[in-house]
Amino acid sequence: MTKRCLSLAISAVFEASRRLANFAAEDGRAPGRILYYHGVTASQQERFRRQLAWLRTRRSLVPLSTVLQHVQEAAAITFDDGFENVRQFALPVLRELGIPATVFAVAGQLGRTPQWDLPHDHADAKERLMTADAIAKLCGDQIQIESHTRTHPRLSALSSSDALNELTCSRAALQSICGTPVRYVSMPYGDWSLEVLDCARKAGYERVFTSDPIPVAPSADSYAVGRTAVSPDDWMWEFKLKALGAYEWKRWLRQSPSRTASVVGDARPTNATPPHLSGRGAAHSSSSNHDALASVRK
Repeated sequence: MTKRCLSLAISAVFEASRRLANFAAEDGRAPGRILYYHGVTASQQERFRRQLAWLRTRRSLVPLSTVLQHVQEAAAITFDDGFENVRQFALPVLRELGIPATVFAVAGQLGRTPQWDLPHDHADAKERLMTADAIAKLCGDQIQIESHTRTHPRLSALSSSDALNELTCSRAALQSICGTPVRYVSMPYGDWSLEVLDCARKAGYERVFTSDPIPVAPSADSYAVGRTAVSPDDWMWEFKLKALGAYEWKRWLRQSPSRTASVVGDARPTNATPPHLSGRGAAHSSSSNHDALASVRK
């Protein structure tokens, strides 16, 4: 609780200073931002409704593909994993408010409870994922279905061939279920590496989505795109600050000066991995990979 309150306080100061800077700028319009949820339970549904109702008054809520076109003052809603409770309790709210959304589904675990690295007492541990039939019915119904890999592994811990298999099989399975192209993939655990991004390209994905809380910047055309984690259990002010980008300061946590200096602005080709990012050491946590996003161009 203390840590959460401290984060809230820092974010409030961060947002105030940023607003002041934007006020002085010629164009103070906010860049597009992508939010991601996991599940929405029955007890969370009303809080989820209040969050989106407020967000709709502050941002244009658009499809994921639209916010990638660098539409300012816009936001996109996404869900990772593809839990059945999203279909039951989030989708009715999205329909009611006329908000599009994207579900990143774990293609190899549809209809099951999570079989990945999740503590047994985690809130989502006993939640069932949507079935293939449920996913098929959602496709095109205001909901975009994209990939969250086949089995939800830490991709940077896999060999390149295994990572490519995870990404390729998931895309193929979801395209078969939906009958529509699967163009995007989100990274389980927010874990990725430059090698993983290369595998995603080979698997045919147009964009990779991470858990780095950064906006869709008009000046960048990165292959890897950041998102901001939110939850129906967020305090309302906490949610507002996250949605407005005030938690963006967290991207600097655990970011060493040497890594920043060696990665920022360095647009290397996909097959050229810098020495300090080679092998297993290339894995980035969601709190330390933000600068590399700027260097990985489409």
